Amino acid sequence: VGLEEKINTILATRKAKFKPTNESIINFCDVIGDYNKGHRDDEYAKNRFGLKKRIVPGTQLAALGEQYIAGVVEIINGKFDSEIIQTGMGIKFREPIHPGESIRWQVTDYSEKDGVTLDIGGARDHVIVIPITATLGRKYCEPAEVTGRHVSQKSFDIDADKLKLFYESIGEEPENMIPWSYTTSFVTSALLEISAGEDGDPSGINRGMSFSFVKLPETRPIQVDIFLARDPKQYRRHPGLEGKWGYKFSAICSQNGSPLAYGTIDVLADKELHLN
Repeated sequence: VGLEEKINTILATRKAKFKPTNESIINFCDVIGDYNKGHRDDEYAKNRFGLKKRIVPGTQLAALGEQYIAGVVEIINGKFDSEIIQTGMGIKFREPIHPGESIRWQVTDYSEKDGVTLDIGGARDHVIVIPITATLGRKYCEPAEVTGRHVSQKSFDIDADKLKLFYESIGEEPENMIPWSYTTSFVTSALLEISAGEDGDPSGINRGMSFSFVKLPETRPIQVDIFLARDPKQYRRHPGLEGKWGYKFSAICSQNGSPLAYGTIDVLADKELHLN
């Protein structure tokens, strides 16, 4: 049996057992400071985004994917007697996931060119709707300069109680280690404050994000800086996207001035954002 088959046999069924519920979604959003009504209110999700009901936050799906990757890393280290770690993660959201729907994770490709890269598919009803690319290595990434126009700076708290609730909201036993998905989830929360604008109604759709990991976070405040990576684009002739605005932001998460993670996030907004 090959490595991919062994990983998928051991992990995929276990991870598919957890189905996000309305309660776990709300708990997750509360922990990261995400007040997007599209994750909390079925009628809002229907009227504002044309969805059948509320959706699971992309950051919660990323957290589920990260836990699967952690299991993959454990298997690889055991098989090859190595000490690799996850050094980065890119994820895209092709379709919305609703409460009660399960995702079955599987390794779809494995490459050792320029380090170790895992392609992972999150499938619903045997169709991959959440593709992930995870990078692995023996040490974390070096800090990199984040460019673009600075548009936001916000701080978020992490404590033991919040960390425990974070793990519970993704169906995992609490640990002391802070997941990378917890750290980077604050980026979307910071962006919601930007998207609220004058009407005070935060909303937006996370289409995908990619982050490199620099240093393990600790249980203390995290600062998030957001930069506009490129000029926004208004969709005019794309079916289902007419009138929507596409944004690409860069972000860096840090503690006491020391970078923890940096990367980009693609956001779909239903209005033009008024940025500082």
